Amino acid sequence: MLSSSLFGQVIDSNRVGYSTLVSSKIIPFDTVLNISTYHDFNEWGRDDFGVVSLGNLGDLKANLTQTNLLNFLPNLGIDGYFKNSNSLKSIPFYNVKAPTGGIRFQTAYEKGQMFGAFFTVNPIDRLNIYLDFQRINARGFYFNQQNISNKLKLSTHFSTLNEFYTVASAVSWNKFTNLEFGGIADNQSFEENSLSNRELIAVNLTQSGSRTNDFNLLVIQKINLIRIDSTKLVKMFYEFDVKSQYVAFTSSDSAFVRDAIFEETTIHDSISFSRFNNFIGLSLYGKKHVFDVGINHSYYTYSNLFLSQTENLFAFKARTYGEFEKFKYRAEWENYLVGDYLGTYNLALHILDFSLLKNFTLDASLVHGLYNPGLFVQSFVSNNFNWDNGFKKIRNTNIRGRILLKEKYGFEAGFTVIDDDIYFNEYAVPVQYDGLLSNYYVQASADIKLIGKLRLDNKVRFQQVSNTDILRIPNWVLRNTLYYEVSAFKNALNSHFGIEFEYFDSFKSNAYMPATTVTYLQNDVEIGNYPYFNFFLDFKIQELVFFLRLENITQGLFEYNYYAVPNYARPDFNIRIGATWRFFN
Repeated sequence: MLSSSLFGQVIDSNRVGYSTLVSSKIIPFDTVLNISTYHDFNEWGRDDFGVVSLGNLGDLKANLTQTNLLNFLPNLGIDGYFKNSNSLKSIPFYNVKAPTGGIRFQTAYEKGQMFGAFFTVNPIDRLNIYLDFQRINARGFYFNQQNISNKLKLSTHFSTLNEFYTVASAVSWNKFTNLEFGGIADNQSFEENSLSNRELIAVNLTQSGSRTNDFNLLVIQKINLIRIDSTKLVKMFYEFDVKSQYVAFTSSDSAFVRDAIFEETTIHDSISFSRFNNFIGLSLYGKKHVFDVGINHSYYTYSNLFLSQTENLFAFKARTYGEFEKFKYRAEWENYLVGDYLGTYNLALHILDFSLLKNFTLDASLVHGLYNPGLFVQSFVSNNFNWDNGFKKIRNTNIRGRILLKEKYGFEAGFTVIDDDIYFNEYAVPVQYDGLLSNYYVQASADIKLIGKLRLDNKVRFQQVSNTDILRIPNWVLRNTLYYEVSAFKNALNSHFGIEFEYFDSFKSNAYMPATTVTYLQNDVEIGNYPYFNFFLDFKIQELVFFLRLENITQGLFEYNYYAVPNYARPDFNIRIGATWRFFN
């Protein structure tokens, strides 16, 4: 019987570590300091290659790669600050032998900090509880640039003796409160560096702010029904999940008030979305394979002061997952049967950990489907933006593959074709492209030993799109880290220090619209083609890891054009420190 399955959430009580909803692999506590530890040390807790911050800790991130916001379930269809949220897919389900916890800290830019802590415990072998909280309060370099975020993660799982009944639950609560400065209004003062005190540079917005809430809940229950034989078992399952999202923008700035449709002095625009999802069905468990089939019911509400939309939806859903001798797999099929979503479907196939040769593993995936556009791009009414669209359904096909060698060398490639894609035009209004849009990428990574303990960690991505009038991303995205490893006192002290180089080539990046938190086409400014260097030092003593980071150390040696998106500059030279400390009982 599978002891830790993708949706079965039964974790082997004899193993210490965690799994997630998208990986059945038990991941042990990482006690080794390596270059990945440094790349993961940010507010996301994961490698952020391919995104760039708009200049502040906890700020919105601009994508340097294509992002797919299509979702089979009803959704808003925008990311904005939601991309900073903890997703349910990333929440760990732990199993520990002793109470375990940890804290993490890092300084911000002008003022502020990030602080986080987690704790997990198994009161009994078959029950685990996990809690994680993180708060950011950070001021950027510019006037009215401030981000405050609170993020909470919870998970628990329980099984009775012999796994007759199992239950798992995960919660993700995220709140982002931001002062929106609207980008630099006086680009000349920045590019000529005539005002080194960035707070004196004129900005576009001085009396605007946004608030984003994102709440997610998932409960999965399974109970044994019929045991066919020693290796086959039929279970009934019930999965319940809730998503609640809210975005609000408030402004007294003339840039928005002067053209306001409904209000004259201060505008307050908001949108809220809630979705309740129920999936019930039967599971057939084999020795190494599981097959699920059932009916999915969705109910959503989408509303603000000017519009309201609700709908009940029913879908057929089937999935299977398991493992063969040399690889694991999972596959899924969903198809809506009624309502506005009638005819939409999603097919996903994944091959995982395929052992090609010794030390070679392959992951591959195919996702194909017909999806409804997001609710936000279909209909929105506010003080500055109004649209009511009848967009067609979007057909999407995505193929990806990745090969790993000894976890130090990797090659990845992907190809995507989208029919009738939706983008935001030069007026920050959604438009549907009548035709096919394709893009591909190839990405290579390698951690190479040079001389002695001197190493070079590389990640290089090349990507190209068929129509840059619709989708704009740089062709090249690079990160190279030259670092030196130090071990002393019989490995009681481990350390790295080195130089990190970040680069993407020039392109006409999308601009950012703070009123709706979307990025949209602009044709006036090219950004990129700027070498961004950071110096870093980290060291580990027992369970304490300390980080020192000097960002943008070459400021002043090149032109002042290090923009993340037009009018939003990346951070100036800054010294930041941070630490993590894990503790066991």
